[in-house]
Parts: sequence; structure tokens; C-alpha cells
Amino acid sequence: MDISLSAPQNVPLENHKPKWLDQDLFPYESRFIDLDGSRIHYVDEGSGPPLLMLHPAPASSFIYRTFISRLRSSHRCLALDYPGFGLSPMNNGNSLSLVSLSNIVQNFVRKIDLQGITMMVHDASGAIGLGAATADPERYEGFILTDTFAFPLDDYWPMRTMMRAVTSRPFRWINREANLMVRLVSSIAPVRRRLSANEREVYQQLFASGESRDRILDLMQELLVQRDYLARVEQGIRNNLSDRPALIMYGQFDPARLVGWPGRFEGLFPNHRSAVIPWEGHFPHEGSPDAMIEEIVSWRQSLNQRG
Repeated sequence: MDISLSAPQNVPLENHKPKWLDQDLFPYESRFIDLDGSRIHYVDEGSGPPLLMLHPAPASSFIYRTFISRLRSSHRCLALDYPGFGLSPMNNGNSLSLVSLSNIVQNFVRKIDLQGITMMVHDASGAIGLGAATADPERYEGFILTDTFAFPLDDYWPMRTMMRAVTSRPFRWINREANLMVRLVSSIAPVRRRLSANEREVYQQLFASGESRDRILDLMQELLVQRDYLARVEQGIRNNLSDRPALIMYGQFDPARLVGWPGRFEGLFPNHRSAVIPWEGHFPHEGSPDAMIEEIVSWRQSLNQRG
């Protein structure tokens, strides 16, 4: 379905970005929408079938800058920032629970009235975005699942152990003082491409305060403890979304791939294509975006050929 609607006129538009958000790196109009007591920043570029991209915990819509640039000629590319991430402010009344964030995505889609959506998720956004999709399955055409999960972690003790470690009090202190999670994402995690100094600076500025660094680990903590929510999302996928096509992409050396998360998704989405991004780990979006985009374009073409 070809959807190329513009944003509603009552959605306030602002194009004032902070000086550290390099216009050459992120040359997209900033839009804002009020949802559930939160002011949500998003970008909405291009025309065609809507591609809704949801960011991971230690990032923002900035992580999808190359995807937007390359895909907006054939898709309406939308990417939002969760409250307290990117350019979305964090208010005292905001909640970073998986339920509240899923509700924000759900209400975003409803308010802009998106139909025929392909949703792209990564890391924490799998649980958030797929939770939203199970509530409105008729709005979704397909899914791009990248280095993510949306099911309880009972069977994956190595990942539970890792997440307990990075949400522990000692690691929280280190992360708050050194911005360690962001340094890993912007400097070490990408394998086949080194981010420029300007790109690394944007990541640092996105999480310049101790409070913003805490929010990364708060969201990761939610993924660790919200077993019942994750179980409901998995069952919702089985009940409402399992007939949708899915592209399942993981970095070759992502621990999530090595413990079997792609196989779990393959069982949930029988109509899937699986792809491995060579030499990358958990963040191929920064290390090999072109390889991921080529997989997306090929997958979309194959779906169009099938009619």
C-alpha cells in the first residue's frame, strides 16, 4: 500500500536544532507532537509506504540518518525519539516503562494515522515497537527486526547475566561518570566503519548529562525485569502478526545472534528472510549501514514481486 500523507496541520513544526547536531549529518526537519504528556521529536521524510524506525537504548533517531537518506526516495521514513532521548525532552511525569513507551509509539501511529507500515526495530525498540504493533495489527504490513528481541529472556542466561552486569550499581556509576555505553556504541561497536569525530561528538552530546546516561540503563533494566510484558508481546505476535513478512537481520558476531534470538523470531514469523551482516556485532547500523540498506531494498523488491 502506497501511503504518502503529510503530517497533520496541527502538529507543530520546529527546525531549531542544537548547534552540536551537525546539519550535514542530520539535515532533516525537526517535527514535534504531544503524546501522553510528552513532547516527542520526530522526522518525517520522503514519500511512499511508511517505514517507521525505532531507536535502541543508547541512541536516538540519529542512528537512522543514513537509512533515511538512502530510503526516502522510495519510502516515507519516520523516526522518533523516546522521552528523554534525542531531542524529546524528559519531563518529571514521564515514565520509561516498556508499557508507557509502547503506548507512545501506538498513539504516535494513531495520531498521524499511518497505514501499511513497515516497522524497523533494534535492541530495546523490539519490545517497545512490537508491543505497539500487536495492539493495532491492521496498520502493519511487515517488520525489519535487527539485533533485537521481544520475548522473555528465561532461556538466554548469558544475556540475562550481561544485562544484570550493565544495570548494576557499580556499572551505573562508571557509565554516569564516563558515558561508557555511548562511547562503546560510537567508537568500539561499529566494526567496518569508523565514525567521524563529528558523529562521535553528536553521540556524546545526546547523553551529556548524568541523568540522560541513567536513562539508557533504566530502559535496559525494564527489558530485564518486565517478563510478563515480554510474554504478552510474544503471544500478541503469535496471535496477531505472525502472517506478516519479516526481515530478520543481525550482526555476524552479535551475542544475541549467537545465543539464538534470530531463530526465535523465525519461529514467530514463518514468512521471513534472514540475513547476517558480515563482521559486525550488535550495532551494524553504524558499522555497515549500506549492507543493511541493500538487504532492506532486496527484501522489499522480493515482496513487491510476489504481489
